[in-house]
Amino acid sequence: MKTIVALFLILHGLVHGILALVPNPDDPDAGFASFFSRSWLLTGLGLSESTGKPIAIILAAIATIGFIATGLALLGILVPYDWWSVLAVASAAISLFLLVIFWHPYLIIGILIDAVILVTILFTDWSPEYNFYVQHGENEMANGKYNLRVIGEGIAGAAAIAATILLSPLTRAWYHKWGATEEEVRRSLPGDDLVPHPKTGINIAITIQAPAAEVWPWLMQIGCRRAGWYSYDLLDNGGVPSAKRIIETYQHLKIGDEVPFTPNGNMGFPVAAIDPGRALVMGGTMNTSTSEEADPNDPDLETYLSGAIILFVYELDPGTTRLIYRMPLGWNPNWRNTLMYRGFLEPISFVMARKTLLAIKQRVETAHAGAVAQAAI
Repeated sequence: MKTIVALFLILHGLVHGILALVPNPDDPDAGFASFFSRSWLLTGLGLSESTGKPIAIILAAIATIGFIATGLALLGILVPYDWWSVLAVASAAISLFLLVIFWHPYLIIGILIDAVILVTILFTDWSPEYNFYVQHGENEMANGKYNLRVIGEGIAGAAAIAATILLSPLTRAWYHKWGATEEEVRRSLPGDDLVPHPKTGINIAITIQAPAAEVWPWLMQIGCRRAGWYSYDLLDNGGVPSAKRIIETYQHLKIGDEVPFTPNGNMGFPVAAIDPGRALVMGGTMNTSTSEEADPNDPDLETYLSGAIILFVYELDPGTTRLIYRMPLGWNPNWRNTLMYRGFLEPISFVMARKTLLAIKQRVETAHAGAVAQAAI
């Protein structure tokens, strides 16, 4: 059954690519790649058909790639299996947006397929992450699963990821050091040695109007099956909203623990270093041929992926904190790895990490303001 579903999703994706290239059936003279040239929404906004065509082709390309990747994930080929539901939701959301704004009667079947995918994944409680939070008494998080905010933010996040991937050749110089000063980019941080030969990565930062001691607990509880990643929860936390409070249960990380990055907990980042109140480092090197831990400096290591997530806090003054999120990546050079890690993983990581920093800032500053107001009473 899984194979049939995977092949169906791949076929569904390929249809998007085909439709993006064929002529409009209502206008034989429209020429090549004109099926999606007319949009009731874009026309209503006063935009021309020449504007709609490239938008449609981009959206169709993203949906095609997304559905193919979903199918490959289900088959366990090239894409991790645990990514399939995230990819399916993101691809179906983008596809549904495309098919609705470029409405044509021929597209009704595609709209129904996308709707079935979204309803099946989003509005059922079969998911292991939902049951996990219920079993651990975090009913507030579990009961918020797939609320409208989570769904809306997830769709917006998927669109941001798609745009960042497509525009990364033009925007990489900006996004790989978003919010960070040149000094912070060059600064040596704990955990840099985990990726001794980085080939790409992001180094972003944000200012938080609160002491560092109030930022640290939010970092200690980060991760799936914990407080969440404070990012687009539909995409990285199984639709369960990240915590908006400090949870004591998750305040006791130690070196060697694993911080899950998939909702079912099957994959995670090992904690490599902790400097209490200052730095949380996760990551390491994996031999991609054996899926075993490896030494990045081993001269005989032929196939590998090195990566780290470094969360570092320091105070500019007693009430102002800088939070740095650094994610270096290294791999054995070949075209497939370069395409996968630099072309896809890096821009995806930027979008997700930027949201993480903004959400932590909002949570910390809200809690700090509340504490200050309470103290003044």
